[in-house]
Amino acid sequence: MSWNIEFLQARRRLLDSDDFRAQRALGHELDDGVMDTPLGSDVPFRVRFQCRFCGSSISFVNSAWSSDGSARWRLLEISGGSAGESCRERRERHRSVRMA
Repeated sequence: MSWNIEFLQARRRLLDSDDFRAQRALGHELDDGVMDTPLGSDVPFRVRFQCRFCGSSISFVNSAWSSDGSARWRLLEISGGSAGESCRERRERHRSVRMA
């Protein structure tokens, strides 16, 4: 399978994953992540996004990359932003401060 096809399939599975959807539901705006592949493999193993609003860096890992299986994505880590507060809550607070 060509790298381009593998990339597109992995990206589709990531966008459909429960962990990705959960981050979007928290209000994070995640576009055009950076995909890493291990040396000698066409299978993506990690994707990093930066939220356009809060600047949080959010990483997802493909737990199936070492077996060359179908991509199974899960949340790896979140850095930056404000712990315990969703991006949507921060955005709403920001809007109310600007309107005041």
